[in-house]
Amino acid sequence: MMIELIQQHDDQASVYRESFEKNGYGFHHWGIASDRYDHDLASYLDRGFELVFTDETPAATRVAYFDAKRGWPGFIELIEINSASELRYSQMYAEALLWDGKDAVRKV
Repeated sequence: MMIELIQQHDDQASVYRESFEKNGYGFHHWGIASDRYDHDLASYLDRGFELVFTDETPAATRVAYFDAKRGWPGFIELIEINSASELRYSQMYAEALLWDGKDAVRKV
């Protein structure tokens, strides 16, 4: 499990700004890893989930946010698992294992 603390540093429209302006600060999304990104993206769309945001990270990992709109408290983030994202998450895990409890802000 990973918990992200996200802070937007500008006034631009985004899925983050929209959420905290509507609901206040707090829970935003569940992240779901997928090694079948295109298939899973189509599956969410086929089941009526509204796609509200897509992006590609600098490491060529695609992400998509869906508005659950089913009384759930947040979005669903679909995260493509590929060699780049696998390396990134492995590095984060290795850093977590070595963390001595000091220096809470970690850059991986």
